[in-house]
Amino acid sequence: MPKPFKLAEMMKHEIAGCDLRRAEFWCEGRRVLKYLAKELSLTDYKIKVIKGGIAVSGEVMLETNTFQLYVGQFMFDGDQVMYRSYHDKKYGNNCWTTVECLLDISAFAKRLIDGGMI
Repeated sequence: MPKPFKLAEMMKHEIAGCDLRRAEFWCEGRRVLKYLAKELSLTDYKIKVIKGGIAVSGEVMLETNTFQLYVGQFMFDGDQVMYRSYHDKKYGNNCWTTVECLLDISAFAKRLIDGGMI
C-alpha cells in the first residue's frame, strides 16, 4: 500500500496561479494514476501532464488504448475526474466523478473494468 494520497486535500484549494502548487499537484496526480495503472495491471499506458497556462491547474492524464482519464480543477465545483472510453480513434461519453472516488483505487478500478473500459 502506498503512503496516503494528498490529492483530495490539494484539490480543496485553488491550484491555479501558483507554480509551486501546480507542480505539487502534477507530481501527486502522476503518483495516483501510476498506482491506478498498477491496480489495473496495465502494461501499455502513458501518464501525461497537460500544463496549460498559469491561470489553470493543468491536468494529469492517464491514457491507454481503451480509455483516457483526466484529473484537474475544472470550471465547476465537485467532480474533478473525467474519464471516457477510447476505441478506434473514437471517444465515448465523458463520465465524471470526484477525486475521493478515484482515491478508492480498488473500487474505482472495478468501476472501469465493470464499465468495459479495460
